[in-house]
Amino acid sequence: MLIFEALENIEIAVKTQLSNKMAAGYGAHWYLDSNYFISEQERRQMIRNARIGEEIPNTFNHAMYIKNLEEYMKAPDEVFLKSYKDLYTPELPPSWMMVEIITFGTLSILFENLKPCEEKTAVHDHFGLTKKHFVSWLHCFSFIRNKCAHHARLIYSKITFAPSLPQKRSRQFLAEADVVNNASLYAVMCCIQHMLNTCNNKSSFKTQLLAITDEYPGINYNLLGFTTHWKRESLWSAQ
Repeated sequence: MLIFEALENIEIAVKTQLSNKMAAGYGAHWYLDSNYFISEQERRQMIRNARIGEEIPNTFNHAMYIKNLEEYMKAPDEVFLKSYKDLYTPELPPSWMMVEIITFGTLSILFENLKPCEEKTAVHDHFGLTKKHFVSWLHCFSFIRNKCAHHARLIYSKITFAPSLPQKRSRQFLAEADVVNNASLYAVMCCIQHMLNTCNNKSSFKTQLLAITDEYPGINYNLLGFTTHWKRESLWSAQ
């Protein structure tokens, strides 16, 4: 529940930044224009030209994405969308309403498939992350959020979509970064706290996590990826 609540904070913050930046740059209905997104043909070309280890965006079907929104808008559940449908055009809502109804998973793939532009850069820059790390974290958070939503176990479970951690010293935010396993639950919680420092510095995530680890000393925290001196990290010790 602690992680689930923290990810809700992050999801809202990312949706807000994406909608605000893109709408200011390209209008309220920017997401309707497929030209802002990487096409399947362009993605295949990226695959052909990719160097070893280079990451390729996940498949994003813009036409299907729009079709799903159109289907939802035929009988929307939300009052604000019903009001919009009755009073305004075009049929699909502006982006600040659109982001309210898409899932975290769709959000992560949508952002990943935006073509490079100043507005996209401004979104991940807001959180102090490169595009590579930001996209990686979004995919990871979507995976973790779904596990939480379905009451799946996080303790001692495999982190399938592990977050990519900064390798450059100038971007590392952990003193013990070199020994942190990015496929561990500890790494995920470090990424969560790092983003909360930007989007919700009043979050109680840090204090609650410290309290939980004190309350349950019998858990094998080494197996969860916690480092020997993790409580000394400024991420967890700073007020």
